[in-house]
Amino acid sequence: MLLFIPLVLLLVAAAPDEPPIVLGVIASSADGDDPYVVAAREAVDARNAAGGVGGRQVRLVVESHGGTEAGLKKALVQFDAAGAVAVLGPVDAALADGAEKGAAGRRLPHLRVAPRPEQVGAAAAEFLREKLRTRRIGVVTDGSRAAKATAKELEGALEHPYGVALSLPVAVDAKGLARKLEKSPVDVFLIDATSDAAIAAVDGPVGATGLPVVLTPRAAGDGRLPLERPALALLGRSPATVASSEAFLVDWRAAHGEPRFGVGEGADGIAALLAALGDGTGLTRDSVAAALDGATLAGTRGPVKVEGKEPALVAPLAVWRFAGGEAAAYLPPSIPADVLAKGTAAQRDVDPTLGVPFGAWRSDRFEVEEKTQWVLFSFGEPEESTIDEDLRAIGLSSGGEAPLVDHLIKEELMARLLGVNARKWLRNDDGTSIPGESLRISFTTWLPEKAKRGKVWTAVVAGDDDAAGGRAYPGSGRAEIYSTFIRRTIYEPHALDPPVSADDLPYLDGSYRFGEDRLRDKRSELIRSLINAYAGSMALTAAHEIGHLAGLGHITHDPFGIMNVEEGAGIDHADGHFCGESLEKLVQRFGRVPE
Repeated sequence: MLLFIPLVLLLVAAAPDEPPIVLGVIASSADGDDPYVVAAREAVDARNAAGGVGGRQVRLVVESHGGTEAGLKKALVQFDAAGAVAVLGPVDAALADGAEKGAAGRRLPHLRVAPRPEQVGAAAAEFLREKLRTRRIGVVTDGSRAAKATAKELEGALEHPYGVALSLPVAVDAKGLARKLEKSPVDVFLIDATSDAAIAAVDGPVGATGLPVVLTPRAAGDGRLPLERPALALLGRSPATVASSEAFLVDWRAAHGEPRFGVGEGADGIAALLAALGDGTGLTRDSVAAALDGATLAGTRGPVKVEGKEPALVAPLAVWRFAGGEAAAYLPPSIPADVLAKGTAAQRDVDPTLGVPFGAWRSDRFEVEEKTQWVLFSFGEPEESTIDEDLRAIGLSSGGEAPLVDHLIKEELMARLLGVNARKWLRNDDGTSIPGESLRISFTTWLPEKAKRGKVWTAVVAGDDDAAGGRAYPGSGRAEIYSTFIRRTIYEPHALDPPVSADDLPYLDGSYRFGEDRLRDKRSELIRSLINAYAGSMALTAAHEIGHLAGLGHITHDPFGIMNVEEGAGIDHADGHFCGESLEKLVQRFGRVPE
């Protein structure tokens, strides 16, 4: 019996499978080593294994930009020829604008994964203020349009006392930089230039200053820079720093180890493009572009969204450290609220005499109050400052080998010096007043923008003396606290051995939680006790010399009296106090803060 089958059914059955949907990725390299490409490819493979998009497979085409605009153009030509319906832009922020414009010229939907300059400025301001605790910022720039946009957002996001103290060209020479720093000292350098220029600056004059260096995404490139000196970078957040990414991290670490920079961008970028493909029917470049507009998804780094006239994947920026030529995720945590509330009691077996946890006190939080005598503390002008050598002599400085460690130790020292001194004047540890109790005098490291300097006393923590830990000059309202004398006569025999290094950063930034390792606990305690004691001795000396500025003389009857001429001989700073007659004179001079 003959079986007649309609011709149309025969044609359908014989039709080949539909061609794959093509997506493009602009990468630093097209080989299997690029973490951006690996993450994107694995996301596509997982989708294909689950049935693809509406039954159609997805093919990933990877083209290298070669680090040039010409390479970008060539890559886009290849995507066009392959029939790509959408493209992921490069992780290298210096090439992101070029890729965006080139794709738009070809009407090829393009998803930007590198941050825009406006996002960088605001993120840099927050990091420099809250994590690095740096007030005076030096910006090193190539003067490009992108750098100007970042600088504008940075300055707009910084509020007094934070600000850009110095702006320099990226090609500045060592002598020119030294002259600029003499007039305008800074705490940190932010470099916003192309990667090659940034490398020359970090390994040259800028890095040689021994100050922390932070790179913008343009300067950090694809996260692989052959830097000889340490540097930090602002880049897209790593999945390793997001609690909700645990499932992704388990699989990734099993196959590849710790996620490198680009992993989050590749995985999240492809996820956004796959979502924009819908069910694969009626698929056009226009439909993909429309689906990308305003899209949101739960990515490997928490919620991410697509924004802007030209679609861009907006994910939070975070901090990375360059080690061995490659960026490694770095996220110093904020001090937990329970630790701040309980102090050292919140940590297991910590000796409470060592002071509050690192980072609990901040020098920039000490503000002067109206209707009080203002006292401005500093480590002195560049030509008189000795604190770097003082700290090196007692093992509390890496000598510039670990700039962030060195900076945070000086910040801890000043914050504790201010906090202990404030207590001697009957104020809170953060310098704020206690109504009805505190004396009407307040301490700070910075002044309001319109402050009249003539009414301000200065307390300079620097220098040495043959016979005294400090001196006061009432006629000029200047108190001197000789940091070199104090470390030489008291702390040098107790120098930290070995000296601090980059390995000690976790203790200072809060990454290390006390109680995890006994040997590391001991190291943490040694560092904290030396900083706390050194700061406490200088705080007592400061209170003594400021007491002279207030008209107090020496006493001899109270061994713990701050105005005792022998008070610098080693009493614990917690025991020092203004005796009854000294306090009575101070109340007459300043009065107390009203109820």
